[in-house]
Amino acid sequence: MRKQFTAEIPSVFTLSLGHSGRSSRSSLLSSMPAVIVLTVLLLLFFVLLIDQIFRPGYFTIEKIHIEGRQQRIDPRVIERAAWRHVNGNYFSVDLSTIEKHLKEIPGLYAVAIRRVWPSTLNISVTESAGLAKWSTLASDLSLATTKLVNLPPHRMFSLVPELLGPDRSFQMVLNTYLEADQRLWPLGLDITKVHLTRSEDWMFNIQGSQFSASSSFFLVVGRDDPITKIDDFVDVFEFALRSQVDSIELIDLRYPNGLAVRWKSFEDDNLSQNDL
Repeated sequence: MRKQFTAEIPSVFTLSLGHSGRSSRSSLLSSMPAVIVLTVLLLLFFVLLIDQIFRPGYFTIEKIHIEGRQQRIDPRVIERAAWRHVNGNYFSVDLSTIEKHLKEIPGLYAVAIRRVWPSTLNISVTESAGLAKWSTLASDLSLATTKLVNLPPHRMFSLVPELLGPDRSFQMVLNTYLEADQRLWPLGLDITKVHLTRSEDWMFNIQGSQFSASSSFFLVVGRDDPITKIDDFVDVFEFALRSQVDSIELIDLRYPNGLAVRWKSFEDDNLSQNDL
């Protein structure tokens, strides 16, 4: 009798589990249409919400606020230029496009734009400390295009240097000018012109800002590593040439172990770093 009762338990339990499994599957199948409908409704809700957010006429930009010191540029000029490139609303306006066009304003070196809820663009500006003139050389060596370039605000530039080079060499010429200026300006020397030829030769026009009006000369640098050669020139200038700067017409830095000086009296004098 005990054995018969024990044998019947698994069969009852199995039947109960089977019935429960069939009920769960049936309940799951019956709820699937409701889940699908709910998912579709949520998707439609988000599509409508996004459409309202980005639809013109909603969440419009109502105000532009300019931050930062404006000593050389009228803030109204910046604001008008920004408004010309505001396309879209608070969420869809392209801030990078506005920044790009504002940086083209002469005298404006850096721009940062952020959204301020609910309808304002906050524009923080940094003015440049000077301008340079960039000219692209055409294939026939004429000047194809020119534009003004904003210089960084690490010092005040008293001159507008001229930068010349082949197409697509603008950034290299500008960086070379800025690095060379950091080395020459403390010596009282300003770079008035940087010329990169199509054969990749570098030439600098130099003017002494702390010397007489006639203290201008040429630096012929050549092709390889212009900044290293400028460093070599700085060492020699401090040691032997500062007192004679008014008499210098041209300095040739293309020598591996020295430099050559052409004096304004047209008397050639070769100076070697080893001799100096």
